[in-house]
Amino acid sequence: MISAVFLSCSKTPAHRLTHSEQRLAAAYTGLLRLGQRIPSETPAYQDSAACLLKAMHYTKEEFDRAVASLNQHPERWEAFYKAVQNQTAANKSSEAIHR
Repeated sequence: MISAVFLSCSKTPAHRLTHSEQRLAAAYTGLLRLGQRIPSETPAYQDSAACLLKAMHYTKEEFDRAVASLNQHPERWEAFYKAVQNQTAANKSSEAIHR
């Protein structure tokens, strides 16, 4: 009886990212890292961002649509944001080790 109460009060399981959401998180993380090195309003950033998106099999328009779609679903956005945070932290750890 007590376990039934705990089960019914527990939060719903977190959304797991689909393969396309994982790919989007990787592209998003790459753009964040790029923006930390190159100002986003420069032609160098624009060219590098286009190359990064192409390598991840996105056009700018596809990437923007995917992010906009994700914004429509808060439960998916939360999982996506956590994945981006994890990738960013992993990248920082990796960079610190290589220095």
